[in-house]
Amino acid sequence: MIGLLIPASDTLSLLAAFGALAVCAEALVRLRGLESLSTPVILILLGALVSNAGLLPTEAPFITAIWTLGVPLAVALLLLQTDLRAILSSGQTLAVAFALAVGTVLIGIATASASIDLGPDRAALAGIFTATYIGGSVNFAAVSVATGMQGEAILGAAVAVDNLLGAMLIVALNVGARLRLFEAGAREDGSIDVQNGGTPRIEGRAPLVQSNAAGTTVTDLLVPLALAAVCCALGQAISAWLQLPQLSLLFVSIAALAVAAFGQRTALRLPAATAVSQVLLAFFFIAIGLSVDVTALASAGPLLGYVSIVLGVHLLLLMIAGAAFRLPYATLALGSAAAVMGPALVAGMAAAHGWRRYTAAGIALGVLGYGLGTFAGLAVYAALGGQL
Repeated sequence: MIGLLIPASDTLSLLAAFGALAVCAEALVRLRGLESLSTPVILILLGALVSNAGLLPTEAPFITAIWTLGVPLAVALLLLQTDLRAILSSGQTLAVAFALAVGTVLIGIATASASIDLGPDRAALAGIFTATYIGGSVNFAAVSVATGMQGEAILGAAVAVDNLLGAMLIVALNVGARLRLFEAGAREDGSIDVQNGGTPRIEGRAPLVQSNAAGTTVTDLLVPLALAAVCCALGQAISAWLQLPQLSLLFVSIAALAVAAFGQRTALRLPAATAVSQVLLAFFFIAIGLSVDVTALASAGPLLGYVSIVLGVHLLLLMIAGAAFRLPYATLALGSAAAVMGPALVAGMAAAHGWRRYTAAGIALGVLGYGLGTFAGLAVYAALGGQL
């Protein structure tokens, strides 16, 4: 392992490094042989590479700011120009995909539990993984405490396996989008791109920083940033007042949708909003890659095989069900992301692949997963013989 290139305290150098990685990803995605990958996949892989080489820290104030400031701002920016009618038309289909994702996670847990013996912690670990793959890290923590597993050494290995295989699932979902599974010719608005022979429009090959208007002005940049900041401040204030910090992103989304509704009535145009959000989301995908610690897998034992079965069964059955019900691949990928990875990833994938019409509904379903995750995890724990 090479020595740490940039210390965690050097925020400006980390900003420069993240920017350089984003530019590299944009260059790599255009190379022959990498056509099946997307920019988010390459960003995750680059983040994992520099992290495991010891070049960049896995934890730093700058990285924390990406999660606490960058992601909410990116979500608000994406939603500021949302067509509310598209949410109503796409929400039901995405809800079906989310329900299928939850169901296939449960089948994956049952299959893995029947296939691999995790010893005396079998029921608790099954409940913990159920909670995190239907909800998120907050549910992981809640079920860990409820089952008396907090402080156990095996939880560190569980987190490492979750980060690695979760990143691999993200890669698989993004590759599926580039392979155009299930839907030849589906545009974001649901129409068919006849001129390109049914080829779908996917933004992964487009420049990272884009603008819908020629000659973007300073005002074009500042207005959406200011509006997004107001939405974030309002959403976080409401979640703090209600003492529900895990719902912060939901309230931010509601505030942004309110601005979007006002914008539709007043013909408000924010041409630079998408470009700014894509930069922030590029940093988000790099941060995901940095969290992958390959060396921690040495202590994972049977957990690696267990979680591989859970996510493998989930993905396989979800794709089979999606094909049977003729669901768009976008809904399957975002439904899986909402359940397994959470609302922030929904926003990132929707932006990367031109699925913005699903962003608001996907975030709402991801937040719903937070509400379901702990109950589902404890139910699985009890079903496998655990005592609450």
